Parts: sequence; structure tokens; C-alpha cells
Amino acid sequence: MKTYSEHTVAELRRLCASRKVGSGVWRAGARHDDLVSALLSADGGSRPPIPPLPEPALGRKVEQAAQPAAEGGDLGKLLAVAMQPHLSTKVDEQDVVRLIGKHAQPGMDVDTLTELCITIIKDHTAPTELVIKHEATDVTTTLSRQHWKLALLTVCVEARINTYLVGMAGTGKTTAAHNIAKGLSMGFEAVSFGPMTTKADLFGYRDANGIYHDTALVRTATKGGVFLGDEMDAGNPGVTTGINMVLANGHLAIPTGMVKKHKDFVFIGCGNTIGTGANRQYVGRNQQDAATLDRFFYIEWDQDEGLEAHIAGVKGRPSPTLDLSEGGVPTPEQWLDYVQKVRKAVDKLGLRMVVSTRATEYGAKLIQYGMGRTHLENGLIWKGCDQATRDKVKGQM
Repeated sequence: MKTYSEHTVAELRRLCASRKVGSGVWRAGARHDDLVSALLSADGGSRPPIPPLPEPALGRKVEQAAQPAAEGGDLGKLLAVAMQPHLSTKVDEQDVVRLIGKHAQPGMDVDTLTELCITIIKDHTAPTELVIKHEATDVTTTLSRQHWKLALLTVCVEARINTYLVGMAGTGKTTAAHNIAKGLSMGFEAVSFGPMTTKADLFGYRDANGIYHDTALVRTATKGGVFLGDEMDAGNPGVTTGINMVLANGHLAIPTGMVKKHKDFVFIGCGNTIGTGANRQYVGRNQQDAATLDRFFYIEWDQDEGLEAHIAGVKGRPSPTLDLSEGGVPTPEQWLDYVQKVRKAVDKLGLRMVVSTRATEYGAKLIQYGMGRTHLENGLIWKGCDQATRDKVKGQM
């Protein structure tokens, strides 16, 4: 029987394909050593322990090991090259090298090493569960598989930043808002906006007997929890401006007077457009006031095809991976300087963009949760700007 050291990379790839290895991604936070130990002892310990190989050199890329191990290539790198086509492109190839190189030896037979590779890949496919631990209350909640950007929304809600999810119909925006409230053990209420939505629908009214009737927004704002403004871009802008106070201040006005806003109130808006008006698909959308739009952190809620496959009962399809610190986590001072430079460039160009103090304030809060520059810029500055506008602003800075 051939051993892996006698196989070429091409043969290994064909072997993996013949075993129908599923594609997958590395789960964030997985401890590789513990994971592999569990894999190797899954059959009750009947499989003999595998002596570890020496730690492979980290200076070379995996692609450079595209030669048979028998000709001097490192076995761990050889296996990494074979497995890489079946893994997400976001995977750190050196993690593959370290993981397999540590638990494989040249003398193992092909079937044993193939099963090891297959098991590792399958065990790192997109998770079917999401565990959210709320640090403040030490409450842990387990949810079924979620949209790949739910972790980004989680950070915004934990930081008590009002967030706007924008994406095409059917991408799970409403479901995500409900699930994040459940995951963080917060109350949840919702209202669907439309052209006929009134301020009374949002802030309540006094009846003929002088009795005040509250609303979902007022209850959530005063008692705490997540409020969902669904289809918010379909609302009348003259009405939606009424939420400006509750979004950005510590109080809100209702028919009985001023009331205090709860510290754990968070507003999540959802829309099919960024709030700049109707388009050929969503003809019933209204342009919203810039003062209202400025009060949100924006997340483009795109289609998660891995989650879609999971809902359809098709297993093993990966979702994109989210790197919360993408672009590097700036210091508050670095973020302040960047926001001010962008603002000056926008003013000089005369663009219809609002880069206010809220971009600085919200960014400083989110930096404490480890959010990187890429997400900060997309959610607080660019907010759906096309690439040409971004390039124009950056060229002026």
C-alpha cells in the first residue's frame, strides 16, 4: 500500500475528491490541538496515538511545497496543499500546516491519513449552532445556524449602537434582529413602516377620555430591549424624523410629556435601500432625512448562500467568514484623525455626505469591542457609497 510520502500533490487532490470531501471553513476560536485530540479519540481510543512531526517552518508559503514528500517536501505542507482546494480561501494556510504536520507521520498508510484529513475538514465546516455569551449577565444562549454577519450585528447591539441592515428582500434581516435579541436575552418588539405609518403609531396617543395608549417603540425605549423598525425606508420621512430624539438622546417626547430612555434600548432598522429613495426594484421606498440616517451604523446584509443551503437541508455548504478586526483595530485617536480628514475632504468636494461627530463617537465605542477599520469605515463613513465616490474622497485627503 502506498503511503502519503509516495503521493504527488495531484494524486492527493484526486484522492480527496474521490472521498467526496466537503468544503468548509475554520470556526473562529477553535483550539486546534484540543480539536485534533478529540478527533483521534472519537472511536474510544482504539486508534493508536500518532507521534507528532517537528513543527514545520513558517517562512515559506504552502504553494512552494508542491512536490512529493519523498523528494524532500515536508509532509505537513504536502497535505495542506491537498486539502486547501476544499477549504475556504480565508483559511490561514499555516494553520493547516501546523495542524496536520503535528498529527501525521510519513509512515501512516493512505487510508488513515485520508480519513484524518476528511474528518478535520468536515469538523470545520460552517457551524450548525451559534453560541452567544453575554458577558454582563454571564448568560449563554445557543441559536441555530445564523447569517455570517450576525457577529457584526452582535457587537453593535452589545455596544448599544443603533444599526441599519440594508439588503435585498429575503436575506433574513428581520429574522436576524429577532435572533440577536433572543441571543442576548433582551426584549424584542417591532413595527413595520409604511407610507401610512403615523407618529401615533410610534409614540402613542391620548383617547377621548385622556387615557394614554403606548406603543411598541415607547415600551422598548423606556423598559429596554431591541426595537425593530422594519421596512424603514418605506416610511414617510416626515414621520421617521420623529425617531431622531429617541435614537440619539437620553429622553423622548410622548403625549404625556418627556420620559427617560432606558440605557439598554437599541433600535435596529431594516430596509431594501440605504434610505436615499426608490429604485427600479423597490419603487415604494422614500428618501429619508440625512439627520435620521446619520444616527445608524450600516451593515450590508447580503445573501448568505451557505445559510440558504442549510435551510434547504443541504449540509456542508460554507458561509463567508467574518473577521471582526479586518483592516486592523485603530486607536481612538487614529480614528478621530481619520474621520476629521474625511470630513474636510467631503466638504472641499461639496459631496452630499454627512460625516458627523457620531461617526467618531460610535467608532470609539466599537473599537473597545475590537472592531477593525474596514467595518468602521463601511458602517459609519461610506454607508453604501460607490467606489468612485470613495476614491474621490480618498484622493482629496
